[in-house]
Amino acid sequence: MFGIKRLSGVVVMAVVSMFPTSIAIGQEAQREGGRRQRQNGDQRPRRERGEFSGPDGFRGFGGPGGRGGPREFTAQDRERFEEMMVDRYMDRLTRDYELDDEQQAQVRSQFDQLREHQKTFTESRSGEFETLRNQMRELRSAADEGGQFDWGQARELGERMRTLWQDAPLMNREQIRENVEKLLPAEQAELGRARWDSEEQERNRRREEMRERFAERRQEWEARQAREADPESADGAVEARDPVGLDEAADADGAERRRDRRQGRDELRRQRREQQEQSQTQEEWSGQGQLSETETRDQGINVQRNLPENPIGPWEQYVRDFTRRYRLDASQQVTAQSVLREMQQRRTTYEQTRRGDFEAAQRIEDAVRRQQRMEELHRPVARLFEELKSRLERIPTPQQRRVDGNRSSATQPATSEPADTTSRPADAGQQNRRTREGRRNRGD
Repeated sequence: MFGIKRLSGVVVMAVVSMFPTSIAIGQEAQREGGRRQRQNGDQRPRRERGEFSGPDGFRGFGGPGGRGGPREFTAQDRERFEEMMVDRYMDRLTRDYELDDEQQAQVRSQFDQLREHQKTFTESRSGEFETLRNQMRELRSAADEGGQFDWGQARELGERMRTLWQDAPLMNREQIRENVEKLLPAEQAELGRARWDSEEQERNRRREEMRERFAERRQEWEARQAREADPESADGAVEARDPVGLDEAADADGAERRRDRRQGRDELRRQRREQQEQSQTQEEWSGQGQLSETETRDQGINVQRNLPENPIGPWEQYVRDFTRRYRLDASQQVTAQSVLREMQQRRTTYEQTRRGDFEAAQRIEDAVRRQQRMEELHRPVARLFEELKSRLERIPTPQQRRVDGNRSSATQPATSEPADTTSRPADAGQQNRRTREGRRNRGD
């Protein structure tokens, strides 16, 4: 019975946590209550003060009569919640869209108007919200009294609450983003949208993983409850004789994590071997295809046949060179690859959204104007590459930097900007032409 009570409380909290307003206001209200209690002289820890306790023990956040679940929120609670939401929006918009002081003031003014609309929305929908909150309380009360927790109804209530909140002015993130982009230059808006979309994809991925883990644990719990309820079954009899069997799922989970770590180490070793092989291959490439343009034309030699195509792109090569230069450990390499994937995703998103502009630029007949337009379109990608380099520079430790500084410059891998940071990896012919041009510029 205690297990059912505890799980049902956790489930309701998990459902409510899907909605930022409930959990945010509940936590803030608890903090405010704790501050008032401490001001009155009670300095004991919050759990010892009984702040989270009810007739049946720990009760979660809020709720009438010691019951868990969302409580009644005052006008002051809603005011604090709206201020918190606006501050979070401002932080993210300022970061993703690189807003200057003047733009931040304009966006802040938009939010002041939205808060007035939010007040009207809340007043008009208060009855619907109250109905959903009461139904959630009834679900938990039924489970506390020994009944079965209705998972299907809980999910339905959660979906209805989420749908209702999506209509709220302060919850419609897409509309907020579109309104902000109308205030910005087109290029700044495009780059900010790419960053925003990349963060959304990562957030959705993490949310889906959490849902899957929660569903797995719920199934394990239900199966265990069924075995305990029927000790005459084969599984129940085994568990009755051997309590350790109850922890088999946890042991299996730990073994799976250890296996994943071993596989991760094996993957890193494989990548290192590939890097060494590719370095040797690149050394063998040197000296090939070094004919001058005159010799190439006279002899009719296709230089592209002399050099195989670089198997990796310039951004990947930069990260590999950076990894070798500072001798990053396994954890640091994982971080570096994560940064690379994020920046590549943002770059791909930008290039896809501007594909029509790139194609139109290629059709410009005037060579000077075409080059200027292409440089303008590539500028956001160049900034993404600069951000990639900046974030990588935060990874090495001071000790790794000192070792790199003491190392001979002849042994340092090149970590200069790749030849192509604003377009797809170049083919061998392009690489060879750049090599010849660089030598002419250096006077080699």
